[in-house]
Amino acid sequence: MKDVLSLFVRRLCVSLGLCTLLAAVYLLTAGMVYLLGALCIGYLAAAICIWTLVWRTWRSIGLSELAAKKQMLWGLLARLITLFVVLFAAVHISIPVFYAVVLGFGLCYGLALLQLLRLSREGR
Repeated sequence: MKDVLSLFVRRLCVSLGLCTLLAAVYLLTAGMVYLLGALCIGYLAAAICIWTLVWRTWRSIGLSELAAKKQMLWGLLARLITLFVVLFAAVHISIPVFYAVVLGFGLCYGLALLQLLRLSREGR
């Protein structure tokens, strides 16, 4: 399991690095470099959500059905609270910051799901 997670993290970091480079070039040419930090905050929020999902799933492997269900519900609650707090703070800063955070969250979460699908298709 640790080998799969390390491969997953490595591939996710490479794909996020490429997306960040493209976003940085776009923001630099558009004169909105200040939104790069908001993009990274979106990455961080998505990373917390992904980590919570993986951690709660991993913890629930050896539990009974009821205990596993509780673990997954607590994980869902943690992810929703994280997303709400980050997006609520971003929208109160400004609308462009909100959109940058949403873009960062969507990129990171989407790339993570694509990497998980890719790993499952490889049979690891």
